[in-house]
Amino acid sequence: MGKINVGRVFLGGLVLGVVVLVGDVILGLVLPALTRAFGAPPIATPTTTGAILVALITLLVGGPAGVWFYAAIRPRFGPGPKTATYVALWSWLIMGPYMQTGLTLMGYPNPYPFVLWVVVDAIALPVFIIAVLAGARVYQEEEAGAAKAAAAD
Repeated sequence: MGKINVGRVFLGGLVLGVVVLVGDVILGLVLPALTRAFGAPPIATPTTTGAILVALITLLVGGPAGVWFYAAIRPRFGPGPKTATYVALWSWLIMGPYMQTGLTLMGYPNPYPFVLWVVVDAIALPVFIIAVLAGARVYQEEEAGAAKAAAAD
């Protein structure tokens, strides 16, 4: 079992973060139609400095965290899409339905119907899977790179 390749974690994490941000943009385009369909008030497009900061944190922290998680469980589950899908499912469970359900159960005022959050989370799941698959595809163990270099000599 090799050491985690930190450079590839960050490179794969950057890819993962970009895919999530693209998915968020697409979801942002679909969201107004969804809110109208469920009779909910429109959601304002976040163009504030805070929204940009959250996007950058997603890109620079969340992406590498997902690829690091993949690298950490890879020795136990094996490399490849199946393991990346496990990571995506766990990440989605932590970040999606869990957060919305928790806020609703804690009684935070929410003008949006719960079913709207379910639909949004259902749309987010394939985005998480594609993003982690893309980030995991970039990731390689350090030993694999050294073995390829040795084989080329």
